[in-house]
Amino acid sequence: MMSHTFKFSVIASAALIAACGGSSGDPAAPEPGAPPVVGVAPPPIVPVTPPPVVTPPPSAVVSVAPTTEPALEAATAFLAKTDALRSSAIPTPGAANFVLLDGCYLGNGFSKSFAVADFDTDPSAVSSRQFDVGSTRNNIRVLAERTIANADGTSRREIDVKWDVTYKDGTKFTALADTIPTETIISGSSAGSKLADGSACATSESKADWRFYGN
Repeated sequence: MMSHTFKFSVIASAALIAACGGSSGDPAAPEPGAPPVVGVAPPPIVPVTPPPVVTPPPSAVVSVAPTTEPALEAATAFLAKTDALRSSAIPTPGAANFVLLDGCYLGNGFSKSFAVADFDTDPSAVSSRQFDVGSTRNNIRVLAERTIANADGTSRREIDVKWDVTYKDGTKFTALADTIPTETIISGSSAGSKLADGSACATSESKADWRFYGN
C-alpha cells in the first residue's frame, strides 16, 4: 500500500515538474533578453587637402601704341574736341572740365590734380571761365614731333603745337602771343613723367587718345 502511494507521489511530482516546463535535475532555461547590441563603426575621417594657394603674376604693363596719323591732322582733330567740350557751357565738376588733360599733365607748374581741386573749390570757377564758352581754335601749327621710349617698354608720341583762339565775342588771340604758350599733346603712355618737384608721376595713362601733356 505504501508502495502504491510512493509511486503516485513520484508520478504526481513528475507531472507537476513537466507542467512547469522543467524536469527534475535539468538547469532552468535562460529567459529571453534584449537582442545583442551590434556596434556600428564611425565612418573613417578623410583628411581634406586645402587647394594650393595660387599667387597671381604681377600685372603686366599695358602698352598702347600711339596713333600714326600725320601730326597736323592729329592736332587739328584733337583741338576740335577741345572746342566741342565747351561749345555751350563750362563742364562741371573739375574732372569733366579737364577731361582732356593727361594724368601726368604739367602746365605752368600745375598738375591736373591741382587744376581739378582748384576748380571744385573755387565758387567762381564756372563764372570766371564764361569767356571760353563757344571759343574755337584755328590756324594750328605743328612746331615739333617726337616719339619717346619709356623705361617700362611703352612709348608715346609727342606733338608741340600752337594755335589761334577766336572767342565768341569776336576777340582773337594769335599763336604768337605770350598768352598762348606752346602746348604738347601726347598719344600712348605717359609713364616716366615727372612732377614739378622732380618726383615721378604716379597717375600716368596709357591710351591712343590724344591728351594735353602741358608746356
